Amino acid sequence: MAWEERLIRDGCSLEALADELLTLNRPVPLTRAAILLNRLRDEGRRDNALKQAYAQVRNLLEHHYVFAVSYATRRGRAMLLADDSEITMSDLLQQYLAQVRCEFSEAAEVSRSEVEYRLLEALHYDSMATGDHAQAIVTAKEMVLLSTVAQVPEIEERARRYYRSTVALAGRYHEDLTERLKVLQRLTPADDAYAREKKGLAVAQLNLGDLDGAWATAQQEPALPIHATVIQAFRGIFSSNETADSAILGDQVIGWIALCLRRLAEIDALPPWQEKQRRTGALTALAVVQEQKWRTGMTDRPFIAWLEAKCRLELGEYGLARHALNDMPMLEQEDLLTRTLVAGMQLELALTDSAFQIQSVTRSEQEIRSIFEYARTLRYGSSQGLAEVFRRWHPRPAAYMAVCPSPVSELLPAAEAILRCHQKAEAYGVILPPVTTLNEFQRTFGQPPDRSSLSSNARFQYGKLAVQRGDLSYWRPVVIAAQLIIALAQAQTPAHQHMAVRLTAEYGLIPEHLSQRFEQPVQHLSEIIHNRL
Repeated sequence: MAWEERLIRDGCSLEALADELLTLNRPVPLTRAAILLNRLRDEGRRDNALKQAYAQVRNLLEHHYVFAVSYATRRGRAMLLADDSEITMSDLLQQYLAQVRCEFSEAAEVSRSEVEYRLLEALHYDSMATGDHAQAIVTAKEMVLLSTVAQVPEIEERARRYYRSTVALAGRYHEDLTERLKVLQRLTPADDAYAREKKGLAVAQLNLGDLDGAWATAQQEPALPIHATVIQAFRGIFSSNETADSAILGDQVIGWIALCLRRLAEIDALPPWQEKQRRTGALTALAVVQEQKWRTGMTDRPFIAWLEAKCRLELGEYGLARHALNDMPMLEQEDLLTRTLVAGMQLELALTDSAFQIQSVTRSEQEIRSIFEYARTLRYGSSQGLAEVFRRWHPRPAAYMAVCPSPVSELLPAAEAILRCHQKAEAYGVILPPVTTLNEFQRTFGQPPDRSSLSSNARFQYGKLAVQRGDLSYWRPVVIAAQLIIALAQAQTPAHQHMAVRLTAEYGLIPEHLSQRFEQPVQHLSEIIHNRL
């Protein structure tokens, strides 16, 4: 294995070396030729070489070597197994691995360590194919150890790439980031692997909530413009010259994320009273999200489920929003960004009276606290970055987590979204006209809003809630305190009951400052709220 890599490093072509090995016409050289032909993507000659090698095997080591390479190069099971068809490929590879690790008395042209490495490589592929990322990580680590002992730098680096890609696919982003930082210390910008490792680093930083770190990494590397776009998209900041072309984004490995988030942000760019336009925007966003449902990666599926649930919630399809979150794979603890968004959606549904709860408000509280607590313990995690994303895409749950018992400190600023409705209505430091206050209450509690009194002056005052985020406006959502108070009161713990009373005193339960002409709708809202308390 070492001499082949040295020849390749010294300039010998893969094809010339493969041709030379084929002329030897023995199982081990034929198999090594097949490895090189696989790298050349010459599948026909590769398969023919493996077939010849398999027909000539003379001992157990050679058999296991040919078998491992045949499977690792994805030749499949048909050529290799004539019997024992009930045994799984994973079990068979483990069985062969155990045999190779025992002492062999027979002489062979291939070393036990090389056969062991190829069996581990095949087992790694099998584990990845079956979604067993934990086993794939174990085998990748064993490959790194074996190649380090063998002192073959090229094979060691390949094994480390297996390891890094696997921990990233599994959502173990802190482990991935730590490993990539070690690799980057050995590289310079002139190295071929430098840009690839920088891309992986930016993705890992983003998924750990370190938006500032990910942005800095993307800005340092000219090859990462799409990564910079995705990072800003999570912040809700979009630029027309980066994200308007959906075809370009759709072709990118991660560009689809920015495209989907932009479609969601376009809904938030519309005024609250434009219900029909917002519904049309939600349908457009849902269509874009559903185009991504073919993605089956362990970290893609939960994020796509969250995107779909977000669209369904905007459409008022609470049952379908809840259904979108069912049957998700278990998220790794280090997959902080997706865990934060999914937990936010679960609390969103728990706070929505029209939605049948996936889980209780108190359980959602505990999950969100645990995510932020864990982020604080990680060297490269960022609870502040997670809070920024949480506030942007789940403002109501963020406001709840700011006022509940044992609030999340990073989310305390989210309380500015809660509407105070005593002598005047105020949110984000903006004084809202009485009719807009009534509209916000009516929308929150499922009543048709009264738009007949929404004058141009009221809309102007209302418009002060809109801020510019890149090339899109963002209508900062108003959170009605009564909805949070109901959730706190229904939790039925002394701490929650105390906070419900405190919020009622601080923010008000119903709008008290409206004129007498709104008395009937206010009375109706008061009855709804008191019935739910």
